[in-house]
Amino acid sequence: MLLVERGREPYKNTWMFPGGFVEYGEHPEETLRREVKEETGLKAEKISFFKIVQSVDDPRAPGNLIFFYQVKPYEGSIKTDEKENVAVNWFSLDRLPKIGWKSHKYIIKALKKDK
Repeated sequence: MLLVERGREPYKNTWMFPGGFVEYGEHPEETLRREVKEETGLKAEKISFFKIVQSVDDPRAPGNLIFFYQVKPYEGSIKTDEKENVAVNWFSLDRLPKIGWKSHKYIIKALKKDK
């Protein structure tokens, strides 16, 4: 799985899925493509919806809805967005770094269960 290490608060220096806020008039799948490209340098392909989770720990937007998708494969060269992140890297479900967001931990549990 592809994760990015946050370079700013909240949850600075922890890992998360690439993501961001939906812009006005944007479909969540458009947001996914834009954010994956911005944060990883990669082009998202074969997008399939996974789950919607309500955030309980984001002080910037409490209660916001998070759309999670599974995406395979990626095209391009990995390059992180240095304004937002410190690093981007691939991890196996069995060997993950420290995850900050509760919603991302929940999704990882769900992915492990589906495995």
